[in-house]
Amino acid sequence: MLDRIAIITGSSSGIGQSFVRHYLNNKYSVIGIDIQSTNDDIVAQSEEFRYTYCDLADVNSYEILDDIILGLTNKNITMVNCAGIAFIARISESKLINNISTLLVNCYAPLYTTTRLTEIYSKNRRITIINVSSTVAFSPIPLMAVYGASKAFLHSLSLAMQHENRDERFDIFELIPGGTESNFQKSAGVKTKNDNLLSPDRVVEDCIKAINRGKKHLVVGIKNKILVMVMS
Repeated sequence: MLDRIAIITGSSSGIGQSFVRHYLNNKYSVIGIDIQSTNDDIVAQSEEFRYTYCDLADVNSYEILDDIILGLTNKNITMVNCAGIAFIARISESKLINNISTLLVNCYAPLYTTTRLTEIYSKNRRITIINVSSTVAFSPIPLMAVYGASKAFLHSLSLAMQHENRDERFDIFELIPGGTESNFQKSAGVKTKNDNLLSPDRVVEDCIKAINRGKKHLVVGIKNKILVMVMS
């Protein structure tokens, strides 16, 4: 195993899968965490990639995260909290189990992995946490109220931790994309025109460039930047 490792939730498609490709191409060992394996044959056949099944909507599965994180020996660790789910419904008509699942995957999972990583942090390690938020973090979103609120939580958590962790060897970065080509829209029941969606490879490329420049967050795309400015 290489000394640099990236752990990526939501690794089987979209932005998560693009992060997997990026880190493999840059000589990282990669652990992909998802409820389904990758459909990318090149990724699946890589000796440095390991797929791990974990249902982040089930707290009983979090022992798997403990086994991964608490057992790390690498000096350079990147954690990408990319997994996310959503359901379309009025709150009055929504299913409680769907709302709880959304909060578990979108809020509790990144909080859990981040907390566990602080437990293994030491001065001879470098830890980078990338929280994949969303432009909906900045404005309520009818019919997807819980999803919007979950991303607002992740946005606030990222900002607070950036101020708490001044140590340059423990970085918190917030990635804020808008609509992106992935299975997310289909799973959530969101209808959108493909020509309005961002390429996940472009999102990841811009993210890495921003991190390398020392930035703490990135809103991807000019339209999204204007949208966030108006809503903030």
